[in-house]
Amino acid sequence: MTNLEVNTSSFNITSYCVEILRKGPPEPATVYFSEDLQIILCSVMILITVATFLDNSVVVASIIIHKSLRTKTNGLVVSLAIADLCIALGPMPLSIFLTWIDKDYKVGTTVCLIMASLDNYLCSVSILQLSFLALDRYISITKPFLYERIGNRAIFLMVLVCWIFPIFLSFLPILTKWYRVDLEEWHACVKPSSHAMGHCPFFANKTYSLIVFVFFVASLLVMLFCYSIIFKVARKQASQIRSLTVVVDKRAEKHLKQELKAAKSIGILVVTFSVCWIPSVIVTLVNPFIGYTVSDVVYGTTLWLAYTNSMLNPLLYYLSHRPFKKAVRKTLRLWKEKNSVLFNNNQAIEPVSQNNCQDTPL
Repeated sequence: MTNLEVNTSSFNITSYCVEILRKGPPEPATVYFSEDLQIILCSVMILITVATFLDNSVVVASIIIHKSLRTKTNGLVVSLAIADLCIALGPMPLSIFLTWIDKDYKVGTTVCLIMASLDNYLCSVSILQLSFLALDRYISITKPFLYERIGNRAIFLMVLVCWIFPIFLSFLPILTKWYRVDLEEWHACVKPSSHAMGHCPFFANKTYSLIVFVFFVASLLVMLFCYSIIFKVARKQASQIRSLTVVVDKRAEKHLKQELKAAKSIGILVVTFSVCWIPSVIVTLVNPFIGYTVSDVVYGTTLWLAYTNSMLNPLLYYLSHRPFKKAVRKTLRLWKEKNSVLFNNNQAIEPVSQNNCQDTPL
């Protein structure tokens, strides 16, 4: 190995690294945006981030305030909302910051690994939450007596699994650097330690990318299986009800309609999740097999499409679930009235204090 340095792409690397990059994947090119485009992109990202934070906060607050919403299913819903809140408070702001400064800043290897772990962790938590939501609806409709016996402990266990299991898919393999086994020399040459990892690149090996892809596909198949059975059973039950000549139990019919509507709303969540996340998962899987040549633009676009799902989840649930819709409206009305009272009190106090100051002799 020589000490001669050759200028390639945006970094100075040794001739040894030139040989590493010649034999292996080339150094990914970093895309730099114009100032006007930066402003537009960051503005859109900020709007999505703020909307994600606000609508998920309303979901959590509504379930906490209104006892009627404290159901088994909503235990999973509030857990999903908290995960989406964490995405709005962590990965989203970092991505905005990277876009604004042209992805060129020094934070150190450890910080980059922690942020990559957190990003992968929260995404894994979200998909597990949706899987358990589908399973919850499946048991509720196909095995109602069993569902009645499932208490809060079962829901608590589901939530616990959602938050603990993803640790083994994110923090453990990333912080131990297992995700880039066989890529150590390439990582060192592409982003030398002297440059402090530049803009926090995340290039996983083929094994880790396949594991993430299999996890996503398996979870998605569970959701699709649950909902296919749910709608098949629902169609059969609806046909039986229509064919009855005796008087139908109105409570049973109403309960069936409520369950079907809840299943439909969560089914919409699953479809939305798939549309938002499949492009990002495919890019993550394909990238190591094509020499890590996916551009920052493609990677960033698919990533933010996935982030947008965190904003859409509560909006879709709010628009399709009447009790939840009423509770959210009531929560917003209470919040508005409280702020109005505080504003009026402040307006009334200010003139009084001014009059007191004028009437007080010096």
